[in-house]
Amino acid sequence: MGIEVKVEEKNGKVFVSAPYDPAFVSELKNKTKSRKWDSLEKCWIIDASEKAVVEELVSKYFKSVEEYASINGTSLSMSDVFVEYPPCHFVSNYAKNLGASISVDERRGIAKITSDKADIIEFVKSKVLELLSKAGAERIYVAHIWRKDKKSYIVWYDRDNKSIRSSPLFKGLAIKRIGSHGVRRSPEFEGFVAIITKFPIDAIEDMEDVDYVELPDTPEVRVAVKQLVESAEDWNTLKQKLTELKNTIPAKKAEEKREPTLEELIVQKQQEIELLKQELRKKEEELRELLQKFEAEKIKRKFEEMKQKIV
Repeated sequence: MGIEVKVEEKNGKVFVSAPYDPAFVSELKNKTKSRKWDSLEKCWIIDASEKAVVEELVSKYFKSVEEYASINGTSLSMSDVFVEYPPCHFVSNYAKNLGASISVDERRGIAKITSDKADIIEFVKSKVLELLSKAGAERIYVAHIWRKDKKSYIVWYDRDNKSIRSSPLFKGLAIKRIGSHGVRRSPEFEGFVAIITKFPIDAIEDMEDVDYVELPDTPEVRVAVKQLVESAEDWNTLKQKLTELKNTIPAKKAEEKREPTLEELIVQKQQEIELLKQELRKKEEELRELLQKFEAEKIKRKFEEMKQKIV
């Protein structure tokens, strides 16, 4: 039926979360003895001893969903027909060019691409894992943003209000609005936004084409940046003051070699697995070609033997 479902096994129980499907519910009740409905969590709970039955029914009625990555505590899921990702312009542009459907969960700051093409799903997944591998020390970025609609991934706004959006890629530090606010039906935003992120700024949706200043992230710099942004009236002056602030910060000594964090190790292993999968697919293709040549040679030899017998 193409409906999405989430299945988890914990402490000897299987938890199934899915939209209501009367046929699935009826068959689940008929084929399992331990099933019960949790009205608070909105899911079915079944003993792990009946897991095989549950998996058979899920496979029959739903599309399975798996978590493939996590960014700053926000999990990203995918299935055969969709993949979630933190809004990145190079991913969005790729999907749009191929006609994939894109939706955004503004509360979580997560975008979702829906497509029946497996190569699009795999591309988005690989690019997210690639982005995660580029995470470094947190930096402060102050940018000049101007938008005439509500489609900014950085700033939410209407005519009278504004705020920095939620995102697993960055944390908001300060925001200042200047200039015209437009009208209720067509609001505008021009102003300055300061965010903190450990990812390249040009990878973040809506930040690839803005003028910005980059600064190191320290408590003192956060306080100074916040004050400068909130009191600024024009970008050129703010940019000059931020540059002066940056020049007064003493250069840090090269960081000592440290052990990678658990999250960095997970990302590293995910990258290694993806590379191994690609290599395996390549070897499988080479094996198929060799088998085809082998079969062709066998047929050729048999044909020659038959010719010899006839002669």
